Amino acid sequence: MGSRVRAQGLLGLLQDFVNTAEFLEGRETFQRPSDVARWLVVHQVADDGLVVEDAGLRQALALREALRALLLANNGGSVEPAAIHALNQAASASGLRVQLSPQGRPEIRPTGGGVDQALGKLLAAAFTAMSDGSFARLKACLAPECRWAFFDRSPNGRSTWCEMETCGSRHKMRTYRQRKKQTGAQ
Repeated sequence: MGSRVRAQGLLGLLQDFVNTAEFLEGRETFQRPSDVARWLVVHQVADDGLVVEDAGLRQALALREALRALLLANNGGSVEPAAIHALNQAASASGLRVQLSPQGRPEIRPTGGGVDQALGKLLAAAFTAMSDGSFARLKACLAPECRWAFFDRSPNGRSTWCEMETCGSRHKMRTYRQRKKQTGAQ
């Protein structure tokens, strides 16, 4: 799904994480705790040997959907209080705190261990992107059946759909049919 070019760096990592659920295709990457562990290791967010239990699976799913809610807000929606609560819980569980790098630059780092630390790295990436302003360009498609995360590269930052050819066209067709129905009913 999504023919758009993937975001670079940490935003690309967040985009990949949110897109572990593909609603149009009915695909869920995180079906078992081991799926979360594998994804975190493959994407270099955790070291080999990470063990994820059922609670870690629930944490990953909650974080993913809270991030998706923020991406929907980046696309004109409102920020859900439940999403803010979930993100704050994840930040607390991972022990996020600001530390200085060896070069003297502030960095947000998790101090927890295991799955909390790995999910904290994702959250730190989101917070860093929010601080530098780049997070606003990471959005979720407004099509309720899609919600795919995409990076808005448009000059004015006003892209709405992950792909105009699919979700945008489907929306335009729905709107057209509704207008025709209302016109015909009068």
